[in-house]
Amino acid sequence: MIQSLSFRQVRTRIRAVESIKKLTHAIEMVAMAKSKSTENLLSGFKSYFSSVESLLGVLLSNITIEDNPFFESKPHALKKVLCVFTSDTGLCGSHNFNVLRKADGFMQEWGKDNVFLVTVGKKGFNHFIKKGIIPVENILDLHGRYSKEIAMKLLKTLIKMFLSEDVGEIYLAYTQYISPSRRISVLEKFLNVACPLASLKTEYILDPGPKEIANKLIFEYLAGKIKMVLLHAFASEHAARLIAMSESTKNAKELLESLILYRNKIRQATITSQILEVVSSAEAMKG
Repeated sequence: MIQSLSFRQVRTRIRAVESIKKLTHAIEMVAMAKSKSTENLLSGFKSYFSSVESLLGVLLSNITIEDNPFFESKPHALKKVLCVFTSDTGLCGSHNFNVLRKADGFMQEWGKDNVFLVTVGKKGFNHFIKKGIIPVENILDLHGRYSKEIAMKLLKTLIKMFLSEDVGEIYLAYTQYISPSRRISVLEKFLNVACPLASLKTEYILDPGPKEIANKLIFEYLAGKIKMVLLHAFASEHAARLIAMSESTKNAKELLESLILYRNKIRQATITSQILEVVSSAEAMKG
């Protein structure tokens, strides 16, 4: 395909590829900085959330929780809530596709009339709007930046929906960050909280009693879970964009090298042709 281009077209193409290479490299550098920052936040919060989850699990293994709506099973409520976490912008490979595929499967399984949809990110919002499914709540323009205020707003929205009589369960669809090169799409239950979270029974002397502690700890657990999911989603988004832009920059560099080589060949062929014309003209004059 390159061989069919003229010298002027090759020169124009080289300038275009150089611009693309600069752009993808700039996005790659930004994604690298955001990825490292979000990964550090996630890594630091993991140990705290793991401790909260473990403590709540131990408490629930030893007691029976009553009169707490977060542990209540509501089989009579047919409606479910699905909260989908995607990015606001593209250029991140298959990051959004994998999550949306799980979300679509959930909607098909339960029927869109039986699911209240909540979206975090423009890509998920636009995806479902095109399918004629309007989210009851959407959070946009986060651009991969964690916000405590937004996290609390989302948590309160989900809790309010769960406490209504119509909703029986709430599910979260997001991308779990394992490493920069490994990320998996996840669909998991958020509410009601499964009992117990831990199966090991351990005797503790607690003051106030374990039920009082568990009732107060549950909100901390739910808030921590939302923060964990957001950080996982954002870390995955930045890592996916970093890899995608790195590959794009590499491809642009290889294409640029090919174009420059072909441009030099055309220039050399032109110079050779001109020399032949001069020599031919000189020989003709001698004759």
